[in-house]
Amino acid sequence: MVRRARSADEAVTALNDSLHQVAGIAGVISEIASQTRMLALNATIEAARAGAAASAARCPAARRSRWATRCRPR
Repeated sequence: MVRRARSADEAVTALNDSLHQVAGIAGVISEIASQTRMLALNATIEAARAGAAASAARCPAARRSRWATRCRPR
């Protein structure tokens, strides 16, 4: 009985460690998505300032913005 309790405790400890790693990775992904949204916003602002000559820059900025929105944690 004691062996089973120790085994269960070790399994729970390993699971807890794994969950902390996953949470850390999710945090990094969230930060990258946030920075990507900021870059897309900056690119859109710069394209708007540049006017018609920058219309080609708006399309990639919109794609980055849509990608960042899809990557946002739920």
